[in-house]
Amino acid sequence: MSKFTLFILSFSLALLSLFSTNAQTTDWTKSDAQFLYDEAITLLSKYPIKQEQRDAIALCYKNEITKQVSKSSYNLKIEPELKVMRSTYLTQCAKNSGVELTEAKPEEPKVAPKEVTLSVAGLSGMWSFDGRIFTFTEGGTYLYDGSNKKCTGRWSLNNKTISLNPDNTVANKFALCGNEEFEIVKFSENEINLLKTGSRSLSYFKRVK
Repeated sequence: MSKFTLFILSFSLALLSLFSTNAQTTDWTKSDAQFLYDEAITLLSKYPIKQEQRDAIALCYKNEITKQVSKSSYNLKIEPELKVMRSTYLTQCAKNSGVELTEAKPEEPKVAPKEVTLSVAGLSGMWSFDGRIFTFTEGGTYLYDGSNKKCTGRWSLNNKTISLNPDNTVANKFALCGNEEFEIVKFSENEINLLKTGSRSLSYFKRVK
């Protein structure tokens, strides 16, 4: 083989190598770069980081992939491989930017306060204040226990007024149980404030059960 032939062959191989290398480094288009940038922005949306940090990581992500992976190689990857690649480059670019990627904790759903209607059913139960206990039943009976005094009888609710009518028993008469009325100043599931008619004394009862 002549020297001229060897020269032509060497020159041809050099050109082929140059074209091959150039094809590998320029096969990413501007649209591809935009896609990779947008992809990174989407992947970063679940992390509570600043916008400038998100932009910096996304640019790094785009640059690293287009520099380290050829478009033809990228196109041959299947989804599990792409998933690993995305995670790898995103994590590395975050570290390069001094950002720790930690997902934001989901907010706990707010529980609306339970609404309780002021009614016989809503008032039924045991209520306690300063050693005194009122027990109201849905059947309309009540028991008062406190201050060395016990009373039983019937109770009723009219708008915001509780009326107590003691039974006609010797025990009630001995305990000086009489008809009484209480205005309901405040009512919730676990609290009731009663203003006694006449004396205007206020009692703050808490639900026992």
